[in-house]
Amino acid sequence: MLSRLIAAIKSRRKTIAPPPAGNYVGLMGGLGNQLFQYAYARYLVANGVAVSALATNLFDHDPYARKPLVQRISRLPAIVLQRKQIAALKIMADEDGVTMGNTLRESGETGVFCRGYWQDPRYASAVSVELAADLQAFGADHCSAVTTPCVLHVRRHDYGHHGLLPLQYYRAALEQYGDPEFQVVTDEPNFCEYAFSKIPGYSGVVRGNTREPWDDFFLMSAAPMQIIANSSFSWWTAWLGEVSGVTKKIIAPAEWSLLGQPAACPVSWQRIEMPLQRP
Repeated sequence: MLSRLIAAIKSRRKTIAPPPAGNYVGLMGGLGNQLFQYAYARYLVANGVAVSALATNLFDHDPYARKPLVQRISRLPAIVLQRKQIAALKIMADEDGVTMGNTLRESGETGVFCRGYWQDPRYASAVSVELAADLQAFGADHCSAVTTPCVLHVRRHDYGHHGLLPLQYYRAALEQYGDPEFQVVTDEPNFCEYAFSKIPGYSGVVRGNTREPWDDFFLMSAAPMQIIANSSFSWWTAWLGEVSGVTKKIIAPAEWSLLGQPAACPVSWQRIEMPLQRP
C-alpha cells in the first residue's frame, strides 16, 4: 500500500525540463546596468555565439528590490530559469567580455550562464545600429518634451559607496556650455532644488522615477546638451542621444567610482577632473 502511495506521489511531481540549448546572459542591477548586459548579449550574437535568452533570476535576491526592465526593448526573450536548470549550466563570471566571447565562439560551447556588468562602450558600438533602433522604437511612446537645451543628471540616493559628484563639477560643466538654461533629473529633488536654484539658467527639477525610469531616460536622451553623473543610467542616455544625432555636447566626470571602476566613456565625450566625495 505504501509503495503504491509513493509511486502515485512521484508520478504527480512536475518534471523540471532542462534549459533550452544555448547560452544565457544574466540581468542584474538598475536600467543602466541591464542595458550594458543586453548590449553584451547582442554583441555575443553578432559574433556568432548562440544566446537563448536573458535570465532574470538574479533579481530574486536584489538588495534594492529592483526588477528587470530591459526586456521591454529586447529582441531576446527574458526568462526565469528554475534552480535545477541553473544547476545544469556552467557559470562564467568575467568582466573581460571580449575574452569570454572569443572562448564561447571558438569552442562552440553551449549551456553557459554568463554573469557580469561589461561596462565597456565596445560592446554597444559593435551593435550600435540595432541597439539604438531597439531603444528608439520603444522610446517613441515614452519621450517627454524637452523644455531646456541642457539636462543634468544628479544621482545621490544609495550611491555613496561609488562617490558623489560635488556641486563644483556641475558648475564647471555649465560654465563650459556658456551657462545654458537647464533642468535637473535626480533621485533627490529636495537637495537639488536647494543646490541649483540660484545657479543662472536653472529651470527646475524632474523627480526621477527609479521604479519606472523610462520616461526620465528618454527625456534626457533627447536633450541637445547632457551633463551626466558617474552613473550607468545617464551613460546610456548620453550614448543614445549621441548615436541618434540629437545630443551634440556631453560632459562626464573623469573619475567614475571610489571602488576603482574605470570610467569607460567614449573618447568623444568631454571629461572634467573633479574628485568624488564620500557622503
